[in-house]
Amino acid sequence: MNSVRRLITPIFALSLTCGGTARAANLLYNFEGDSGTTVTDKLTSDGAQNGVIYNNVDPTDNFDPRFGNQAAFFDNPPPLAEGDFSSIEIPDSTLAAGASFTLGGWVNQDVVSLPTARFRIFSSFSSGTVPNNVLLLDSGRSATNSSLRGIVGGIQFTGTVTPALSPGYHHYAMTVDGTVSGNSAVQLYIDGNPISTTASGTLGAYSNTVNLRIGEDVSLYPRTNSANEQIVGNADDMFMISRSLSPAQISSIYNGGTGAPVSNVITPVGGEKAVYYNFEGDTGTTVTDKFTLDGNQNGIVRASGTVDSAAANAKVGNTSFNFLDPQPPTTPGNQIFSQINAGQVGDLGPNFTISAVVNPYTNGQVSNGVARILSSYAGTGSTAGSLILDFNPSTVTGIRLFLPSNTGAATLTVAGPNKPDLNINTKQTLTIVYETGTTNDSVKLYLDGTLVASKTDLPAGTVQTLGTNELRIGEDRGGYRGAYANENFTGSMDDVMILGRALTPEQVTFLNANGADALIATLPTGIPGDFNADSKVDGADFLVWQRNTSVGSLNDWKTNFGTVGAEGAVGVVPEPATAAMACVGFAALFTRRSRRFPA
Repeated sequence: MNSVRRLITPIFALSLTCGGTARAANLLYNFEGDSGTTVTDKLTSDGAQNGVIYNNVDPTDNFDPRFGNQAAFFDNPPPLAEGDFSSIEIPDSTLAAGASFTLGGWVNQDVVSLPTARFRIFSSFSSGTVPNNVLLLDSGRSATNSSLRGIVGGIQFTGTVTPALSPGYHHYAMTVDGTVSGNSAVQLYIDGNPISTTASGTLGAYSNTVNLRIGEDVSLYPRTNSANEQIVGNADDMFMISRSLSPAQISSIYNGGTGAPVSNVITPVGGEKAVYYNFEGDTGTTVTDKFTLDGNQNGIVRASGTVDSAAANAKVGNTSFNFLDPQPPTTPGNQIFSQINAGQVGDLGPNFTISAVVNPYTNGQVSNGVARILSSYAGTGSTAGSLILDFNPSTVTGIRLFLPSNTGAATLTVAGPNKPDLNINTKQTLTIVYETGTTNDSVKLYLDGTLVASKTDLPAGTVQTLGTNELRIGEDRGGYRGAYANENFTGSMDDVMILGRALTPEQVTFLNANGADALIATLPTGIPGDFNADSKVDGADFLVWQRNTSVGSLNDWKTNFGTVGAEGAVGVVPEPATAAMACVGFAALFTRRSRRFPA
């Protein structure tokens, strides 16, 4: 029975008739005649795969291109025009020296992976060293714990809770008792419970001479500054009162996690400074103070914050306040490093060549200096299933190639000095040649037409496909601006080519000397059914098709079996009907074997 099973696969494959044609991997961007945000594919036998420019790529660069009159120059993207971070200013929230007070409220921080991993709840901090006249209450979450920090009189009080708080609303509070001396005057609370703290020194004199902000510091750091601790999410029932509330009162406001209106727990008295924002009845950027015995201290909304009337987003009542991140939306036009999107390339085919002329001006990624030439990698996680060709012009990293069939490690790594350099007067050609063999597949790496590395033990018939992932030139698919892991290419690039055939060493040398256009003019026209691009249709092409039927139509192979192009015109040419006869012969063999080995 096993013998029959071994026969079924090739014979069934032969009996198929694939009506579709192969999507051969053929693409050439030589940038000649291009302008604007589109680069045209000059090899369109498989359909025009025009590239789309994202950000700052100039396809009209005419500063000494290697071939032709134009190249593409990849430059850093322009800085983003961003507003200040959202916050609410509390008018008349200064405090006299030694005053008692309580700060508290509910916060649902949506984004916990901020650059500083913290978010401000209340702050009168601006910049520089924290002075004695600053008040601050902020929090942060890590994978294992959550922290709360209060700064009073220049002394930091920090406490942690383990395990980390779950996502969603949590209640934070700080009380300072001006009648008590030393560090015992300060108490921090998370979710209604007092927490132990560690102090950076001994509390002495303190005051607050600047109005407090909810959600961010007074200076409203722009996004380009890494020291931003904004709330991105919602806040509710925020209050301040010039009285040190008791643990029982803080617990009552927390109310077992369901929350109670602050006005149900405390009532301001004459002479107390009190502010209460519950956002009920407010709209837009209007935030009204509900404790008015000391006058109306309506909130002043800064930047992109707004009252949120969705009851589902509130903690107490039906309304809360939403602190928006003011950075522009993450879109290809404004948020990623400069690159060209070549779209979905799909299968590279059993034989292919990848080539590009590069002239880097600077190093790539900050940590390792690597710059991407081509990449279908998402930018995070495993590189398995990705095509990556990159290099480091300054270190021994040299050139790296990742094939999509690999499990994550580089297929080829070539240490320096075999690498493109930073000399703007030199333009170097990197060429990858992949070839399917009967025993093993192989891949070769050339620099300026010279073989610098090869790998000849790849499993025979390995399918190299990018799947549905788009191919990018100059950066990863996920090369988001502002991310640390960016390997963007800066400099000029020319003659970016993917060719559905394996070039010979002589052709690689010719390509380096004369360019892609000149090379393509010397290549013979492809023959339908020549799946391994060796200019003849024979049994080797059937083996390629059998391993991966998506390479093309078996009908093309049947029709053109025995046809030899200019490059492959050696040996005897079989009769055109041989392919059809082979199909009949295989079918007859299968019939006879089926009778001898019944199921």
